[in-house]
Amino acid sequence: MPASTVTARAMVDPLFAFQLTTGGHPGDPKFDNGKAAYERWLSETDRVHDKRGWWHKWTDGMLDYESKDVADDEIGAHTGAGYKNVDLDSRDQRQNALAEIERKVDEGKPVPISVDSGHWYQSGSHQMVIIAHRGDLLELYNPWGATVWVSESDFVDNHMQGASDDRFPAVSSVRMPK
Repeated sequence: MPASTVTARAMVDPLFAFQLTTGGHPGDPKFDNGKAAYERWLSETDRVHDKRGWWHKWTDGMLDYESKDVADDEIGAHTGAGYKNVDLDSRDQRQNALAEIERKVDEGKPVPISVDSGHWYQSGSHQMVIIAHRGDLLELYNPWGATVWVSESDFVDNHMQGASDDRFPAVSSVRMPK
């Protein structure tokens, strides 16, 4: 979850993006190169992850309420919007949230989204970020290294395999900008 949040912040905070990509030294090959930028990005994801306290150092992700707080700090501070966690456990909840998600993304406010297995007996979840909307499509950034377009119907019907993989096909919640 921290990885998608760091990338969402870079989308809304140009100075942060500049620092991530160039290290503050544009054109200097020591700082302004892909490997150095990747190392800075990893360092930032560690910083965001570790903000939650020492007891979380042995876990990979965050719970939704932790992700909301991180979205407030890392994204909302640069868009002027606080974030609230919105559970999307049912088709009706996803359908009802869709217009607001699209409106917020169209305003330039990334919307973090949690996906999980969709089964109570399987643990684990993954966070991506909805970054764009065009027609009946949503563009999601997946920190595994890709952006993908998914249809509104796939979002509403909980068919998110195309955005993540078979482990996490189900939308569980979003962090909605207020």
